[in-house]
Amino acid sequence: MAINPYLGDDTGAQNLVEDVTIEIIKGTGRDIIYVPRQYVNLDRLFGEDLATNFTNSYTIEAYVDTYKGFNGTDIVNQFGIEVKDKLEITMAKRRFEEEVTANVASITRPREGDLIYFPLSGSLFEINFVEHENPFYALGKRYSYYLTCEMFSYSMEKMNTGNTAIDQIYTDSSRTFYNFALTNLTGGGTFYPGQYVIQSGGSGGRGQIWTWGASASILTVDILGGTFSTAYSIYGTGDTAGNFAGTTATILSIAANDNRYMAFGPSKTLKGNNDDIEQERFADNVVPFDQTDPFSQGNY
Repeated sequence: MAINPYLGDDTGAQNLVEDVTIEIIKGTGRDIIYVPRQYVNLDRLFGEDLATNFTNSYTIEAYVDTYKGFNGTDIVNQFGIEVKDKLEITMAKRRFEEEVTANVASITRPREGDLIYFPLSGSLFEINFVEHENPFYALGKRYSYYLTCEMFSYSMEKMNTGNTAIDQIYTDSSRTFYNFALTNLTGGGTFYPGQYVIQSGGSGGRGQIWTWGASASILTVDILGGTFSTAYSIYGTGDTAGNFAGTTATILSIAANDNRYMAFGPSKTLKGNNDDIEQERFADNVVPFDQTDPFSQGNY
């Protein structure tokens, strides 16, 4: 028995289904903002890029399949509370091509790793999977994409999309590294990532070391409290005995680093309370943490 000849794989019937799909999404969906990921130096072996940028955004309508609320659960682990909200949306293929592909020819469909900003909750989600064959070739054509997204976990990507709401999340929820140009190094003569650095004079600046460029004497620091100035010396903490007896140095200059990391999740959702705990621990010096043996202080 042959299929209905009036509803076959012809352009007219396909266009009708596509128009109806777009109309339904426009009538029952929500506006979302698609934020493509720009790779700077992609490691194709591991699929990672430590210098990823987000510099564009495109508004497009999408149907929210998880209409009862976000899927996923919040997990409590050793790092605090981890938000695992998930969002599932349907996006019309033709509308994606009109709004995104028309501006960036290389993006022919929604891509895993790109971001979705959901204005209704003010949250950023990362696309984990794109089902591009659902429904499966109705009348011989594809009309929509089904996107499975998860709450975005920030890892020092740069955001300058031009969209005020998205860029404000980046500004409000991230902390800036600072580069200290040093001279007159004494003591051990070096610093270590993860070590703490203190300035006893002035307002008592306290920070954690992220990188140490020995050749250029550039110390990259996350400032945890107080204020650092060039008027006083700094010293590193955390020798093998847990004493404050590290290298001392003079700060020549202080400049904001171009990198950031996020202390809080999208939409100011607390990702974990470890930052607050660590700052209290550091301020009181109750539990010493050195890189050798944080439990026995190197005695065993």
